[in-house]
Amino acid sequence: MRSWLQWIRRTGTPIDELVLAPLSVDHIEQLLCDALRCGQVQIRPLAELVFRKTGGNPFFAIQFLTNLAEEGLLKLDTNSRSWIWDIDGIEAKSFTDNLVDLMVRRLQRLPHDSQDALKQLACLGSHADFPTLAIVHGASEESMHESFRAAAYSGVIFSREGHYRFLHDRVQEAAYALIATGSRAEVHLQIARHLLEGMPQQKIPERVFDIVNQFNRGALFFATGRKRRRWRASTFRPVRRPRPPWLTHPPAATFPPAYPP
Repeated sequence: MRSWLQWIRRTGTPIDELVLAPLSVDHIEQLLCDALRCGQVQIRPLAELVFRKTGGNPFFAIQFLTNLAEEGLLKLDTNSRSWIWDIDGIEAKSFTDNLVDLMVRRLQRLPHDSQDALKQLACLGSHADFPTLAIVHGASEESMHESFRAAAYSGVIFSREGHYRFLHDRVQEAAYALIATGSRAEVHLQIARHLLEGMPQQKIPERVFDIVNQFNRGALFFATGRKRRRWRASTFRPVRRPRPPWLTHPPAATFPPAYPP
């Protein structure tokens, strides 16, 4: 994001920035009082613990509390009809103060098919359309949606305009971290193959850069450069993507870089 802002500034476009400070302990205390319907004295130890673990990051704080509820350390007591929590139990769990590690912990509680679906989505980016995900999934769209159902229910992804999207970039990072480091190149290579084999031929010119990106990230799967070149030559046929008329002679400063430096 900072790279994009720097690029925009260089174009002379005015930018108004609104800096949001982290939540204070008092803010978190008020949030918990409203959410759990408890008094300030009772809620203060929990508020201090949440602040200490999350540094006042709003998204982190909400995910941390959600994690406590999923692990039964924060729950509604049906007898007293009030929320209860176990401070000692939370401390004993040694929860990480790293957001990505916390999200990895949450994602690992999802069914295995949902974890696999999230891994594929993370390899594609922050979001992907349903047909592409079905191709990568290697099954029907109905089956693909079923794999994402638990993840969507847990709130780590959401559906909008025919796409599944990660709730936050740290959730995408956590989903990608579910893939063993030594297996990531192979997963990207498999995705490239699925896209080539499952995508309609007329669509490939439109998505060729996405496919090549997956192949490039999977190139490390091959031990030598010769094997990489041989596979690429045998897999990719020359594809010429039509150039839109307005892009015949694009000014150098008209478009931002595809990947900010």
